Amino acid sequence: MIKHYVWLFPFIFFLGGYVITRHYLYIPYLKVPSVVGQQLTDACTSLSSLNLNVRILEIKQDEELPEGTVINQLPSPHQLIKPRQTIFLTISKHPPHVATPNLLGQAIAQLEALSNQKVKIKYHLVPSEEPGKLCFGQTPAPGAPLDGKIITAYVSGDRNRLVVWPNFVGQQIEHVIDFLAPYQLEPHIEKQTNQRIIREQHPLAGSIIDLNQKPYIQFHT
Repeated sequence: MIKHYVWLFPFIFFLGGYVITRHYLYIPYLKVPSVVGQQLTDACTSLSSLNLNVRILEIKQDEELPEGTVINQLPSPHQLIKPRQTIFLTISKHPPHVATPNLLGQAIAQLEALSNQKVKIKYHLVPSEEPGKLCFGQTPAPGAPLDGKIITAYVSGDRNRLVVWPNFVGQQIEHVIDFLAPYQLEPHIEKQTNQRIIREQHPLAGSIIDLNQKPYIQFHT
């Protein structure tokens, strides 16, 4: 009877060897975890714990994401792969810093010409002893990293020239005209008598006058 089944032995041994070998050598598939949005160090730790290799495939510039953030992976999440396979990652990197341009000494027209969609220049007129209508200060400073998109420029405006108007009544008109000449102020003279002595004045003594506004000055003699 056994002789009739001898031919089956090779098949039985082969099948048994296959089952035993598959049992001890079979490597189960893994489902790829999602590491998109994680920092590179965290992603490497997570993938290494599953016996998966990591390789940086590409580095892309991104202003908003923290540097080293995983923004893409291959194979995609939830695909089935075997251990020791490689996961290719794309991570983020901040673009290089742009140096702040030097605006010092620029006129308002030049500041407006330099302002564009990438960098906005806002300027403020500040009373100053510096030459008029020129930039004398800025934030950020020239050459500093331009992290934002706005540069604030400070432009020299007319200095504050508020004065208390003096009392000219009783003084000779020629002396008063000479006194006002350096301030480029020309009074209007109303002659009511032949005398050259000021009898009335406008503005009145003690008034607060802004010399930048070129006040109307009138004397009566």
